[in-house]
Amino acid sequence: MIALPPEIREWLLNVFSTANSTTSVHLTRVPNVQEPHLDTTLISTLGRFSIPFVFPSDWIVRIDTHFLGSSNYWGRWEIADIGILVSFRRTGELLRTKIALLQSKRLYPNERIEKNPEEWRGFGKLLEQDDVYARAVAPRIFGFSDKSRYRALQVDDGQYNAIASYEDLSQIPVYYLFYNPFRIPSEIRLPAPSGLEIEDVCEAGCRVLPAYDFRETVAPSLEGLTPSYGDVCGFNFGAFAEKANLGGWRFETFVVDELLGCRRGYKADHRGDKTLGNLFGGRSAPIYAAVSVNIDAPAGTPAASLPE
Repeated sequence: MIALPPEIREWLLNVFSTANSTTSVHLTRVPNVQEPHLDTTLISTLGRFSIPFVFPSDWIVRIDTHFLGSSNYWGRWEIADIGILVSFRRTGELLRTKIALLQSKRLYPNERIEKNPEEWRGFGKLLEQDDVYARAVAPRIFGFSDKSRYRALQVDDGQYNAIASYEDLSQIPVYYLFYNPFRIPSEIRLPAPSGLEIEDVCEAGCRVLPAYDFRETVAPSLEGLTPSYGDVCGFNFGAFAEKANLGGWRFETFVVDELLGCRRGYKADHRGDKTLGNLFGGRSAPIYAAVSVNIDAPAGTPAASLPE
């Protein structure tokens, strides 16, 4: 573990917990939200903290965010939606770097609306025909349960296999970032009351699970090709044995304790690391957006106390 002062660890946990809660509220309130909007919510929330913060211990923390844009692929496939770059410094000098890649997958409600492609073409979808509008505001219920599925995650499809190949070639681990509502089971009735507020403890929320462990442990036990929330929560060993981490680490736990704590992620040996350059050096990177976390220790902090 990196010897972060407790005040910094708690502050970082709060920042990434805020991003977790804000994104989970988005999905809870808008159960049919498109997945890229959840990525945007997560990154935009972290962007609210994108200035340097100095602590009484003289450590400095700086979070920054960047959208690389769409159509970033490794071959034909998107490997990850979000890249996280952690830089450990001492008085500004870069000492070590860690990298993690997150492929986001949202949980779909049990109810599903079949869309007419003509209704969803460009800006025209905003000027709906009367019958389309009537269906959109008709009373209905959307619910999430253990049987709700991550429909965009298909075992043995092209992206699934491309992620495995990418991990083998690059030695960079990829993690699934599962977007869940605040709690499961839950439901929302639409049209919602104008005063709708979601005030609750984020029990499910954003969870992180290694793609390798998903392939090795979860995928073989699936009855079909698409995992449910219950399937993923059945992943229960090692670091996930605690109830708080069923379904994967909480997003903030993964970033602060696993990645910054250097239990997980890829270590870049130096600024000129080829893998690091390929990931963050241009728009051809196989990621959609990036988050950087700079941890700057004061003079006198022994390098041995920083992570390997």
